[in-house]
Amino acid sequence: MKKTVVWLLCVSLLATALSYAVFGATALTEKDVEISGITAQYYTGVAITPDPKIVYNGTVLKEGKDYKLSYSNNVVAGSTASVYITFMGDYEGEIVRSFFIVPQSSSGGTVASGSDSTVAASAITVVQSPGGTVTCENKKAITGASIGFSVTANDGYYVLSVSVNDANGSPITVNDKGYGMYSFKMPSRAVVISAEFTDKKPAATAAPTTTTTPQTTTTANTGVVGVASDGLTPVTLTDIPQQQETFKNPFTDVKESDYFYEPVMWAYKKNVTKGMTDTTFVPSGTCTRGQTVTFLWRAAGSPNPENNANPFTDIKESDYFYKAVLWAVEQGITKGTAEKTFSPSATCTRGQVVTFLYRATSGTVSSVKTAFTDVDVNEYYADPVAWAVEKGVTTGVTATTFAPKNNCTRGQIVTFIYRAMGK
Repeated sequence: MKKTVVWLLCVSLLATALSYAVFGATALTEKDVEISGITAQYYTGVAITPDPKIVYNGTVLKEGKDYKLSYSNNVVAGSTASVYITFMGDYEGEIVRSFFIVPQSSSGGTVASGSDSTVAASAITVVQSPGGTVTCENKKAITGASIGFSVTANDGYYVLSVSVNDANGSPITVNDKGYGMYSFKMPSRAVVISAEFTDKKPAATAAPTTTTTPQTTTTANTGVVGVASDGLTPVTLTDIPQQQETFKNPFTDVKESDYFYEPVMWAYKKNVTKGMTDTTFVPSGTCTRGQTVTFLWRAAGSPNPENNANPFTDIKESDYFYKAVLWAVEQGITKGTAEKTFSPSATCTRGQVVTFLYRATSGTVSSVKTAFTDVDVNEYYADPVAWAVEKGVTTGVTATTFAPKNNCTRGQIVTFIYRAMGK
């Protein structure tokens, strides 16, 4: 009996070895996997090491068994860092993803960009609760750093509350940035981030009732009826100096000389998108599928989808991109990455973004041929790229390359949308 067991074990090991020798490891590329969790990060004074989620054929791969991570240039504020995903075991290949390290203003108390000064950092602890997930890439941060984190409710659940408390139990002010993102200023001691979830849909909050006190109107138009200082007597206003509304660029990382300056200002004014912080837009940061279709939806006027049937298991009604996704699918702008998944957290490539725009504007093209050597005429994005060039939406990264598989940056996306839909 013992010999039989040993013999069977040997046969099993031999079969495994032969299978590996015949078939080898599975080569994985960007097209084969879904990667989430690599996004722009706030500078905290310590090395930033995103821990991505990698899914292949519906299976979440495990770090240390299926792949290993390494990083470069991930300690300098204002720079673009890289995450190297090197597959191992049953898989082979390497994927490189980039993310932007958002600098903090000097008034925020952080180390200046590029500084090699050593500053003590306090711990950041995340407490998970049933019904959802709280994610913060930063494990430590120095005093004054602006820390970003996300809160995501599970299917059928809703976010009830979000809180940050310091080591003494004192609450820290939390800023709701939208898109399920939040931020806070790091105090001089350790903090704990937590959230509560509920399976009951929160009641809609009624808009507060306000009382407006009539005031004298100022206008440059002659013959316009206004209201006198008593709030009752109508008067005709003539020759009153017009008060010009001034707009100030809120972003320190967007200059007038940047190609994306006008598109970013347009997107900000039209509420297509806001910055990553109150003072930074992060034009070099990447965008997810959920964010990109939301930008398109808002640029189109935020129309309500006619069909509210949701085919995706990873999209729920409480998501900020819920209506945008249903609208985009309904309009034929995009489909899911699988029959029942949309992958809203997956990053968008340049080829995908121009394809979304091409479909959103019902684009047509006279010739599929372009000067780009990296755009095959048989690719799904061949017509969209040709259309984008014809319409002046983009001219490529060089005269002969479009880089369709590169991640599309925030600056590039708002520029594409502005040129195609905003002018």
